[in-house]
Amino acid sequence: AVVACQAPRGDDAFARAAAAFPCLAALCATSELTASVAARNGAKPCVAALTRVTDCPAHRRAVRGCTEALRVLGRLGRTDLRGRASALDAVFAAMDVVEDAAFQAQAVRTASKLATDALARKAMQKLASVDAIKKLGRVLECRTDAPWAAEAVDILTKTLRRALHEEDHAKARACVVALHRSRKHATEDYAGMFLDELRRHPTRDVIRDTATLVSNEAFRAALISSDGVNVLLPLARDAALADAAERCLAVVAAHPRGAADLLKGGAARHACARLAEDPTSGGSSLLLGALAPHASAEQLRKAGAARAVRAGLLDDDDEARERACGLVKEMTHLRSDLLASAPRLVKLLGNDEESPRAAARAVDALCAGDDAVQLFVDLDTAHNMLGAMRRWPDDDELARTCAGVLARLSGGDGSGLSEVLASAATQCDRLPEALDDLVADLTLAGHLVLLPGAVDDAGPVLDVVALVLVRTTNGNALDAAMTLLARLLQVRDLPVDAAAAARSIKGAFPRAIARAAAAAVALGRRGAGGIRELHRQGVTEGLKRDARVGAATLSYLLDAAAADASALADETGAEAFAELLDAVPGRAGALAKAADTCAQALLEALPLLQDDAAAGQVVDALVTHAVAAPQAQAVPCRVEHVAALCRAREKLGKDDALSLHQATLATADGGKLCFGGYVPAFNDFVKGDLRGASSMRARNACEMVARGAGLGDADVNQALIEGRFPHALLDALKMPERLNDEAFAQNALYALRCLLEGGQTVDVAFDAARVVRAVAAAHPQNTYIGETARAVSTLIEEAQAGGPGARVAARLAALKAIHAAAADWTCALSDEGGDPYYYNGATKQSAWAQPAEHAALVAELDDLGDLMELCAGQVDPANCGALAACLSTHARDAVVSSRLAKVLEAVGRDDAVADLLCDVCGLEHLILGLEKASAPDHVLHVVALLDRVASLEKMRARLGTKQYITILNQVCLDHMGRGPIVEHVISIFGKLCTEEGAVAIQMEANVPYTLKWALQTHSAAKRLCEKCVLNASRLVAGNDDARTGYVCEQVTPELVASLETHNGDADFVVAVLKCFGAFSLHDPSILAMVSHGVTEKVVSATERHGDHAQLLRTAVELFGNLGAAEDDDLDARCTALLLEGGAVDAIGSILDSCRARIDGDALALIGACFDALYNLANDTNAAAAVVEGGLCEACVHCARVYDACDALVVQGVKLIGVLTYDSNAVQRLSRCGAAAVLADALRSRADDHDFVYDAILGLANLVTLDENAAAFRHDTKRLDALGDVLEAHGDDEDIATFALKALVRLAADDGISKAIAELVGKVARAAPDLAEKPQTLAFELIAHLAYVPENRVALVAQGGVRALLLALEGPSTASVLERALKTLDVLVAADVEYASVVLELNGRAAVERHVHETTRSVADMARRALETIDAVVGHQPRGQRAALRGLGMASGNNSRRASDVEPAGDPLGRYRAMLVAGSPFKEWAAGKSSARKIALAGDFTSLVTLSGGKVKTRLALNSLLRCDLGRGAAHAKKKMLSSTKVPGGKADACFVIKGLAENDVLCGECNSRADAVALKDALNALLRCAARWPHRLASG
Repeated sequence: AVVACQAPRGDDAFARAAAAFPCLAALCATSELTASVAARNGAKPCVAALTRVTDCPAHRRAVRGCTEALRVLGRLGRTDLRGRASALDAVFAAMDVVEDAAFQAQAVRTASKLATDALARKAMQKLASVDAIKKLGRVLECRTDAPWAAEAVDILTKTLRRALHEEDHAKARACVVALHRSRKHATEDYAGMFLDELRRHPTRDVIRDTATLVSNEAFRAALISSDGVNVLLPLARDAALADAAERCLAVVAAHPRGAADLLKGGAARHACARLAEDPTSGGSSLLLGALAPHASAEQLRKAGAARAVRAGLLDDDDEARERACGLVKEMTHLRSDLLASAPRLVKLLGNDEESPRAAARAVDALCAGDDAVQLFVDLDTAHNMLGAMRRWPDDDELARTCAGVLARLSGGDGSGLSEVLASAATQCDRLPEALDDLVADLTLAGHLVLLPGAVDDAGPVLDVVALVLVRTTNGNALDAAMTLLARLLQVRDLPVDAAAAARSIKGAFPRAIARAAAAAVALGRRGAGGIRELHRQGVTEGLKRDARVGAATLSYLLDAAAADASALADETGAEAFAELLDAVPGRAGALAKAADTCAQALLEALPLLQDDAAAGQVVDALVTHAVAAPQAQAVPCRVEHVAALCRAREKLGKDDALSLHQATLATADGGKLCFGGYVPAFNDFVKGDLRGASSMRARNACEMVARGAGLGDADVNQALIEGRFPHALLDALKMPERLNDEAFAQNALYALRCLLEGGQTVDVAFDAARVVRAVAAAHPQNTYIGETARAVSTLIEEAQAGGPGARVAARLAALKAIHAAAADWTCALSDEGGDPYYYNGATKQSAWAQPAEHAALVAELDDLGDLMELCAGQVDPANCGALAACLSTHARDAVVSSRLAKVLEAVGRDDAVADLLCDVCGLEHLILGLEKASAPDHVLHVVALLDRVASLEKMRARLGTKQYITILNQVCLDHMGRGPIVEHVISIFGKLCTEEGAVAIQMEANVPYTLKWALQTHSAAKRLCEKCVLNASRLVAGNDDARTGYVCEQVTPELVASLETHNGDADFVVAVLKCFGAFSLHDPSILAMVSHGVTEKVVSATERHGDHAQLLRTAVELFGNLGAAEDDDLDARCTALLLEGGAVDAIGSILDSCRARIDGDALALIGACFDALYNLANDTNAAAAVVEGGLCEACVHCARVYDACDALVVQGVKLIGVLTYDSNAVQRLSRCGAAAVLADALRSRADDHDFVYDAILGLANLVTLDENAAAFRHDTKRLDALGDVLEAHGDDEDIATFALKALVRLAADDGISKAIAELVGKVARAAPDLAEKPQTLAFELIAHLAYVPENRVALVAQGGVRALLLALEGPSTASVLERALKTLDVLVAADVEYASVVLELNGRAAVERHVHETTRSVADMARRALETIDAVVGHQPRGQRAALRGLGMASGNNSRRASDVEPAGDPLGRYRAMLVAGSPFKEWAAGKSSARKIALAGDFTSLVTLSGGKVKTRLALNSLLRCDLGRGAAHAKKKMLSSTKVPGGKADACFVIKGLAENDVLCGECNSRADAVALKDALNALLRCAARWPHRLASG
């Protein structure tokens, strides 16, 4: 666009380029996008276009494009726009020449955004010229209500008075026009002034200003009353002024009196005659058009209006034809005369330019009356109208005009749609030849259907659309048909067959998918009927398969469905709604709207949903709505509803889903539905909530149980009892948080009372009455709880009397006597055959036959076992003393012990009861009965009970003995084929591993071997594998290398296999990865793991569970550990296997996913990725993989974007540092700006020692590439950070070395060298205390800087000399001494002042101390330095010149060398005559050059520049430093149409005079390079003489 705007002769090319601006306007749709366009200098093409349009202000396409450019500028004006003032000037310039009304209106709106208060006030301050006054007027025009407007009007008024007083007519006119634009000041008083100007000095500018003012009613009236018409009319006959005068008269004609005067004065005749002679005259056309409404038909006939119109219609200029058509429309009262031009008008309809639009309007104006209609029918106007509409199918105005004419020509007063549809149907029969005409007809019909009243029957339109779909597959035709259908569906009050529309939409797939999608949206927005048909016809399914427009279309359809959700609550509606919900997850707004409209519709759709995410969002919306509007909440009334809500709770974690059932429990049927067991998961969730961690869900669950029990329905109560809800309520009340929750306690007691009074048998635990009494005691102030608790206690005691609990207590009491009789008899196995025999410990008697007493004990325990199964949980452990006695005497008796195990396991199935049972019985003794036990049931009962109590503190010590662990381990091996036994034993081992002693015993018993076989044998049992993983992790928790190595060796292959088997369970994978992480702390174990394929399995898990943050982080941390072996050879082997397994690629994928969703977990995961890559990247091959995977860029990006996250930046910098050891990585890091990131991070975290080490290491390696120097060249504060690091961490040899290496490498860049010289003070202060290596680098840096003349001033001023002398005085190495002496030699030789500084600091003595140094090179360098000092300073006394006097202000000039000795002859020599006479040159300032002469002033103290013999500039010699060849800042000039600057002047002929601060004092340009060189040498000779021998300036 900019290139086209700058084309000197290419209006059409410019107009085509201007079509880009609507696109640019669309890019500014939001404030964020607008800011982005502004940042990319989006205003530049707009300003270029506005500047270019002033050359073709009448080019309509160009003007339309520039109108869009104005719209873009208006939006950009709301941002911090660069070049705002130039943009505003371009707008005003275009407003002065472009007359288009739309352009002018948009220009005012745009200027109002660009004209800030600051720019306005600046305009108010500079009113010295006419242009400045005009600009202020335009500013006032667009900001009439600004707070400064009144002040601006006052300033203009004063300026006007001054101009009138000074008789400055141009300025006075500009002030009046500006006041007119402000709309705050009357201007009619100045009508006489303008008339005088028009009489005396009529010009186009005066007439144009008059036309501007005449638009004001009061001014127009004053002008007319002052005979202004007769003043203007003669000017219209002047060829040079005619157009401007006619335009002014056209404005005057808007006033009836003005029109009358103009008609009387012959203005109409003049306009007609001029148009007949020159039809292109725009002013005459405007004048005649303004006069036409006020003139009679007779007046127009006499003036020759019809002839003028005909001339315009016949002209070749399209604009002339368009204006003539406009006159036809204005002169309808001359219709009979103008009908003669009807054939020409009809012919114009066939043009391809702008005139057909105007011709259509003219035909519309003339086509009134039977004769006119018949004439146009005879002229085949309808055909030409259709042709025009086809050529511009998107022109709504043309379509409406033509359609109205077509309707009249066909004998009706409709919209013409039927004719267009008939034409489209005809074109279908002529395909494919008539394809273009068909597309045009369909497009046109699409415009017409939107006209009010255009269509009253949708059938014909649907028929045409269906016909097109049958006859052609052309994409353009299908697009046009779908657009027509979409617009038809937008006509709200028109009935449309939704099924037919949906079929047509489906038929357009896939060729016209985009337009078909728009039609689908329109159909969906017609209501639920459309949504149903789209579902039934498969349109929704088709949209789901389209990746381009499907997602957006489905979103719109979901919104439409949500708005009419109440009509989608039936079966078919729910299917359609569910399909949309599945297709468009994440639309919370639509779900909330649907819930507000009809929550039941969402609930009906829920069971049909396939997508878990969608189901979760629906449940959230339903729960939220139920809280906000409980009276309108959805009611789960079907089994499918309950099942879906429970599934959401189970799979999606929607814990509040069950709260929706509160409404269901309002009826008995609802109670049966919920608690009747139709959905078992419901009862499980409710019981789980009663004891869950959430108090709110517990209260909600208790309330639901209370509601169900309170219904009084026998079936509901029976369902609650069978579901063991009484037990669940009582168990919950044992929890302190539930016991103290008054609302929970009240509902629980109410539910228990209802159930106990319901007439059904209720079995409750033995301690139920005690729990109820505890509730009453916890709420003494609540009378309801107290009364209900007493009633419930009574009911419980009645229920327990004679119940199973009472029977068990009686049997346990009887057991005491039976046990006493058999206490001495035990069963054992013989050593020979293993047969059982019986032994009496008291009498020492043995027998093969079972004694009666023993048999009685066994029989009683069998009965108790069966009874316990019936009343488990109802037995009070306090009554189990007899069982404890039996266990104490018969622990090794397998027969008795097996029965005891069964009884005790039944008693202790409840955790709380099991806890109490431990206090009564020595349960650990049950293990002794397992030594020779072979019955699996016996073993299972024992290990199940012990597993339940093993986590108790009091049991861990009892069970964790060597004897018991050894027995349990052997039992596990003996019964390895039985999963439940193995699972319980391993679970016991895991719970015992909290003590180091138990861990040692398990290792001694070889439990890892047992874990290995358990994992092999039961690899498919996930829960058992989890317990094995837990046990293995706890065994290696003590950081014992030998133990870790053995455990890893035993279980690693099996754990890897289990990873593959249970890869779908993320939690299991996490547990295994954590176990591997514990193994990885032992180096040999790392090789074992990666050799067994751990890497591949972990990579697979990360791919499968890419959204599981904990798994990803654990995996990444494991990769980091596996790549961090201490032994180098081992580390290399492991890293190779990690790379082969895809670890680096997996980390890269995880990094990419984290960067797409940034939250706390993602940032932590990114840091873990960086840490893992850091451990891996120490290996060359791994570093190469990191580089190839694009992870360098990812690391730099994260460190740059998330710099607020300290932990992440630290890890990122650490990784960058280690990557910089790889040359390829250095190149990649350099390209993505790593040096800048490190320097910026270093600047903000300079006090973190470890961080500084990593950052400075990376920088030292990066700056080996020259391109990284740019980061420091653009921001010298980054160099300051390096100096700060050196000062703060100089005591760390590595950090100091890296920092100085970086500075030395950067100092090689001339653009940075000077900035580093300013930092040399920090280097100098740190140098004496540095270690040997960094100290050597410090003096290398100082030496490097000293060789650049521009750096020496700063080097000396910042204490560089002092640092060099300190090095000479202190204990330094030979290399440091040699560098220090060499640097001193360079500085002394450079300037006598530097030598003086050395002497001031007693430098000579310091140098002399090393003349006799044993190291020969040091001694030679010392002697050389002394010779230089003597040669430069000679025998001048020390202190003759102050060390720092003028340093950096009067010295530093490279021309003042030590070899410059005061000459015997004239110091200026051959230059004196040249300097006194002066040399011509061009002086540059602010990008502009002026002819000057430069010369030495007569007093010989300054340089002067002369122009016309007058002094323009005077420069004191003692303020100047030197003269250099080349360009300076003032040589830069602004580029046209751009805010950027380009160099000015000839590069080889430019020169710059520098000041003491190295600033540009004067920028000039000579005629040639030779002249520039001569002038430079002369000026430098002059400045040298002024600095050293000022007394010789005048005398020579």
